[in-house]
Amino acid sequence: MRKFYFVFLCLCLIKFASANVLTTCPDGTYPAQFTGLQAAHDAASDGDTIYVYPGNYFNGVVLQFTKRLVLIGPGLSPMRPDGRPALLDVLQAKTAASSGSVFMGLQFAAIQFGDYGGAPLDNITLSNCRFNQTVAFLSGGSNIQILNCVLHSDMISAGGYISIGGNNGAANLLVQNCYFHGSLNLQGGSTGTIRNCVFASGNANDYAFYGVGGVYAQPWGAGM
Repeated sequence: MRKFYFVFLCLCLIKFASANVLTTCPDGTYPAQFTGLQAAHDAASDGDTIYVYPGNYFNGVVLQFTKRLVLIGPGLSPMRPDGRPALLDVLQAKTAASSGSVFMGLQFAAIQFGDYGGAPLDNITLSNCRFNQTVAFLSGGSNIQILNCVLHSDMISAGGYISIGGNNGAANLLVQNCYFHGSLNLQGGSTGTIRNCVFASGNANDYAFYGVGGVYAQPWGAGM
């Protein structure tokens, strides 16, 4: 038995040791290996972590995400002297190779996971992030977690949304401690838990949920 635990511990240490940490900063404010997030992504291997320092990463080019990585930014309210977030443009993770990825403390314009008719993306975690437009899980997946996040759309007329399920549905979904100024769209028979969230909007004609069982549900201003 002792031999088993020793071997298991060695395997865990080898796995941990094989993961690298990469850093990126767009303007040189912080010392980093890369100035662009795509370059850092391309240099990383599955299981690596990328520290995304504060700054504006908007460059008009969609970030193509094709690996299982951990991205860590400064958070929603960065406790740094300049107080700046990490502002990311559009990110697309269309292949199942991105399953298991974690995104923490980042601010996105929009994110697309999977594609219609594509393979599901599983074990995706979005934590302490802000979304300014949309988040779409177009091919569904299992064990999707959206924790302590803010959807605050600057799309005043249409509003932003988080769409989960696509054609395949999502299993074991967890949405917790989030603030939505936009809609949550559950499709394809998705199952899971939504708790301790706040839904708020200046447009009384919008809805907090849509696409749930094919009917419009709870109006804005309701909390869960």
